[in-house]
Amino acid sequence: MGYDVTEVQVKPGGAIDPHHHAKSSESWGVIEGKARVTIGNREMTVLAGDGVWVPVGESCRIENVGDGPLRLVVVRIGHKVFGG
Repeated sequence: MGYDVTEVQVKPGGAIDPHHHAKSSESWGVIEGKARVTIGNREMTVLAGDGVWVPVGESCRIENVGDGPLRLVVVRIGHKVFGG
């Protein structure tokens, strides 16, 4: 089992397209901004200081719905983190 920690930035109006990881889960911590998050069929708005858990295999998407940059810390945990 491995892990990967990345800071992700999304410009206002930008998004990370729907995706999933077959062998890893993700934890997102919002550092700055406002986002609309979709996990499976659930949609929520998150702000700086909020956290989100994405289970293994679940589809996820994040969109910057704020006026400024969206910054997240993404921690990916699981098997073959760098390849899958």
